This record gives sequence, structure tokens and C-alpha cells, in this order.
Amino acid sequence: MNRIKDQTGFTLIELMIVVVIISILAAVGYPAYQSQVEKGHLSEGQAALTQFASQLERCYSRFGAYNDGECDALTAANNDNYYSENDTYKITVDADANTFEATAEREKATSLNKCGDLTLSHTGQKGVSSGASKSADKCW
Repeated sequence: MNRIKDQTGFTLIELMIVVVIISILAAVGYPAYQSQVEKGHLSEGQAALTQFASQLERCYSRFGAYNDGECDALTAANNDNYYSENDTYKITVDADANTFEATAEREKATSLNKCGDLTLSHTGQKGVSSGASKSADKCW
């Protein structure tokens, strides 16, 4: 009277089908995730550059020159100490008394970065580095 009980479980074919489905979902989902991460990094660079330009404008209003020695933002940028929030971009500046051009240089480069380095001038002109594959309009 020994009966063999019905065995339950997954067959190898069923397991392979699940693995294939998960692989397809990962192949579609991961590039979309990377694209969203890259957009976040770009926004971080834009915000850091805009904030830096605002600080330089305050220096100009207060001291009458963008390159005044009392301007903390300029001093930090000249000492390589001005970074975006997550250190993705380093802010550098070329300033004289009446003009400046600030650049957000990409520190943590990825292959998806089509904008390169971001630039912003005292006139509000926005740009990208010369090697960028996207225009400034699309990156800003």
C-alpha cells in the first residue's frame, strides 16, 4: 500500500522561462534607469552652476567686481573647492572685474553624458563643452 505521492515543484523548462523573462525586463529597464540617473546628474550640474553664478552676482553687487578677493565663491572655485552637491561637477570660473564664465566640469563621467561640461556667463548665456554631442538648448 505504498503509494508514491505526487511530487510538486518547477520543471527546468519553467525555471528557464522565468529567467528569460527577467533577463528581458532587465535589458529594457536598466538603460531607462541609467537615462534617468544621467538626467539627475545633469540637473545637479545646472543647479550648482546657477547657484554659483548667483553668488558671483551678489559679489558684484556688494564689491563692484566679480573677481574681488573678498568674494568667497570665487575664492573657493579658484582653490578647486567648489563642487556640486554630490561632487558630480566641479565648478571653475574665469572672471575679471566685469565679466565671468563659469564652467561645471564633469568629475564623475559616464558614457551616457552627451552634454559634457556646462557653461554659464555673466550675461546668462548657457552653453556646453565643445565635445558635447547635444546642443546647449537640449542640455539646459
